[in-house]
Amino acid sequence: MTSKTPLRIVLGTAVVSLAMLGLAVAQRPLNIPNYLLSSTPLLQPNITLQGSLTSDDGQNFKDGSYFDIYAFDAIAGDEVVLVVEADFMDTYIVLYSPSGELIDSNDDLTSTSQSGLDVTLFESGRHLVAVTTFFGGETGNYSVTRYTPDQAPMELFANTFLNNGFGGTTEGLPAPMPISVSTRLERGLTDTMPIVVFEGQETFLEHFSFAVEQQRLVSISMSSNRFDTYLVLFDQNGDMVASNDDDPNGFNTDSNLTLPLDPGTYSVVATSLFGLEIGSYLLEVELFSSDN
Repeated sequence: MTSKTPLRIVLGTAVVSLAMLGLAVAQRPLNIPNYLLSSTPLLQPNITLQGSLTSDDGQNFKDGSYFDIYAFDAIAGDEVVLVVEADFMDTYIVLYSPSGELIDSNDDLTSTSQSGLDVTLFESGRHLVAVTTFFGGETGNYSVTRYTPDQAPMELFANTFLNNGFGGTTEGLPAPMPISVSTRLERGLTDTMPIVVFEGQETFLEHFSFAVEQQRLVSISMSSNRFDTYLVLFDQNGDMVASNDDDPNGFNTDSNLTLPLDPGTYSVVATSLFGLEIGSYLLEVELFSSDN
């Protein structure tokens, strides 16, 4: 194991706006000046770095959580597994693309002190990883590791799925309603719907399916002024592909997933971030042309 000093952006002295970081919630693209990036530790494959969140670190003004920034270089199509572990903190990990777009985030694996991501990257270049906490003001020591798929402790992720009510797949969900792409649907979650245990909590949801005939960039968005929306995408095998709570364009109740998809049939769950919320919402699925 190795110990390195992560990039620390101190509140009050930073030239980086913390509004840009949007750590625990997706916001505008992350944009850190190059001279600060030069001091960011690189995550090398299968090497664990030791770090510590302290009151001297950068602080997310929205919830008061401290954070450290790490980086790694990769090319589009690479699969990367990231794991953060601590003894006493409720860790949270956020991954950004080289262009600063939010890729994914995670709170818990087998325990609240572990967080991690298993993602296939869609962009080549230097990716940024924010290590933070789910609750504001937490401090303590942690470790962060970037694994290659063959070395990754995938049992951590498997156990998470087992604890999530339906096994991390579409098993146990209502049959999906077929929709076309591109499409725009005005729908609603109501208290007359069956209650479904989804990701460990009781909730109301709707399940939709759509087909992609060739590899294309697909955008799925869900918006509501009645509740905090949440999207989860599954592949044709029923395995979870990605999820999103907050639209990367701003801190609000909207959610968005924009990613390249191979040919096949996919399904998306439209639900709320918090259990048993109800209200109207708008679901949009947009298929981008190969020239975009």
